[in-house]
Amino acid sequence: MPAMLMTWKNVLTKPSEQTFIAERDKFSGTLMYVLKWILLASMTTALLAVVRITLIETWVMGPHEIDHYDSVPTDFFLAYQKFRMDLMYWKITLGIKFQDAYSKFFFHTRLFDSGGLFIVEQFTRIMERVSHATQFYAFMRGVLSPVYFLINVALFHYTSRLLGGQGQFTRYAFLIAAFGAPLTILRTILWYSAYVGGRIVATLPDSSLMEGSRVYYGLNHNLNFFVATILTSYWFVLAFLATKVEHKLTWWRIIIVLVIAFALGYFLKRLPTDFLMGMYGVIQLIRNQPIDDASFPP
Repeated sequence: MPAMLMTWKNVLTKPSEQTFIAERDKFSGTLMYVLKWILLASMTTALLAVVRITLIETWVMGPHEIDHYDSVPTDFFLAYQKFRMDLMYWKITLGIKFQDAYSKFFFHTRLFDSGGLFIVEQFTRIMERVSHATQFYAFMRGVLSPVYFLINVALFHYTSRLLGGQGQFTRYAFLIAAFGAPLTILRTILWYSAYVGGRIVATLPDSSLMEGSRVYYGLNHNLNFFVATILTSYWFVLAFLATKVEHKLTWWRIIIVLVIAFALGYFLKRLPTDFLMGMYGVIQLIRNQPIDDASFPP
């Protein structure tokens, strides 16, 4: 444990090729050792996320009970908020298009007829029986994180190999985990900021739960997006250094690796959600057509 924490500290506070070279040369573990790091970080993150969600559900008033959200009306803030909303719009639009494509694919290939309805019904039944669905989702993300980690490392590693990289998979996974694990925990901790700020305001003289909730909603989405933007940018910087040290690629090849592997990882991460939403979409396609046309084409 102390060695792991020291590695995290070195990589995050002294980002350089020399740091990654030193950590790579010290590493003599196995892939299972790296996965234990990821599982520990993931379960810590999941626990923090579950506690945060529970605190918010318990203390923060619902959005429909709040008259308005406090904000900081500056040009920088407004520009930043517009950027966040534009990015969210394109993310949602892209997700809808993928889900629509899945729906039409399942509908016209008759795959939905081969168990799709059963999958949707069972998933819906399970989620209806889960009393705290958001907490359950956060916990399951923590449990499955080692799998996602392996997939992401494989994407970055083999994309690097295709472009001439000569690195070793386990060592590369170690270097990615050295900054990926602590950044995940740090992001979850920083996401408490809006909640803490709201609670502090609510305890001030002449304040109230309403005022604290307003502050929470005013900070939450923008602050979370800001934290995610900063930490993701830093993640890319560290991934660039790790890839350069392990695979010894030129800078432009590394950028290609990061862009391609990140895009593939994003779409793979969305796959389960898009798959299920695509199944729901087939039900809508069937219900919105006359009965004679609702069956699959022969």
